[in-house]
Amino acid sequence: MNDWKTKGTGVHQVSTQPWFGTWNTNAIIDSKTLADANVLQATNVSNHKKAPDTTDADKEKVFVLESYVTAGAAAIHNVAHQDTWHKNLLAGEKTKKELEATLKADTASHKAAVSAEKTACGTTSAEKKAKKCTDATDWTKMHADFITADNTAIKALSSTKANSKKETKAEAEADLTKLKDANTAAAKKVSTTEGLIKKHCTTATEKADDTCKGYDATLKADKEAATKTEAAVKAQEAYIKKNYGSATVGIIIGCVAGVLCIGGGAAWYIKHKKANDEFADDVYTSFT
Repeated sequence: MNDWKTKGTGVHQVSTQPWFGTWNTNAIIDSKTLADANVLQATNVSNHKKAPDTTDADKEKVFVLESYVTAGAAAIHNVAHQDTWHKNLLAGEKTKKELEATLKADTASHKAAVSAEKTACGTTSAEKKAKKCTDATDWTKMHADFITADNTAIKALSSTKANSKKETKAEAEADLTKLKDANTAAAKKVSTTEGLIKKHCTTATEKADDTCKGYDATLKADKEAATKTEAAVKAQEAYIKKNYGSATVGIIIGCVAGVLCIGGGAAWYIKHKKANDEFADDVYTSFT
């Protein structure tokens, strides 16, 4: 698929080593999640669109970059790869809110796939046997499987929390730190993608370009991830507050108690010292 040395004629008889294309495609396949794969593919699309197409050398490079885009798209539209990315996504989600957000997204994707399948498969027997119909059917089934996996993960999480030993405050705070780090990283991704859009997608022509459309898709995925991580942080903070209270409140209560003790002690001392002084004066007066 990536051996572009044997493709094309004339200026398209590319002399670039085939393994560059293999590395490019493998990077997409080896991505942890679909969102990560989409980021790499958006870069492929951007590089292809921005490449000059003037000299023969330019045309060779454009041909190679176009092949990267084609191979990347094929890798992404692959049920096996999608399944792996989805499993990785679920494995990284630790809260019910995260899993429910994924379920919601997968449900919407399944609905769109069902609609696309109806269009691809048509009504005749020949249309239903066509490859595009088979691909569409596989895509619909894949999203149905994702929904099943999402529900299973939600059920498993609920069961684990119900039967597991309550974590300590230190463990809960450590989890909160990890969630905050994940939220910071997600917010940084959003900022980076927004920066690319602001820089390269300002005019109507640029916005209609595949590169900017790729950026828009990436930004949508980045924002969804950021929203989920932010919700996870808030949920963990609420959990800590509910189960362990607020450290700030404890400090304030301690300070107030300390002040009352010191104030009470001072009042007791003043009162009794005054009484002792008056008693001594009385004794001295009687004596004299």
